[in-house]
Amino acid sequence: MATILCVDDDVAIGAILGDTLERIGHRAEIVRSVPEALLVLARGGVDAIISDYRMPEISGIEFLSILA
Repeated sequence: MATILCVDDDVAIGAILGDTLERIGHRAEIVRSVPEALLVLARGGVDAIISDYRMPEISGIEFLSILA
C-alpha cells in the first residue's frame, strides 16, 4: 500500500482519484492547492504524487520546480 498525494483544484476529480486509489489498496491524500500539498509533504510519508498541471495561483509545473 502506497500513500499517494493528489493535488487538484477540482473537487470532483479529487474525489474520483481518491476513491479509485483506495479501491485498489492505496491511501490517498487529497488536497486542492500547492500550499496544502507542501504541508502534507512536510509531514512526510508520501510515496507518490499525482498533480493537475493547470491550477490557479501555482501550476503543477511550478509545483514540480518547487520540489526539485
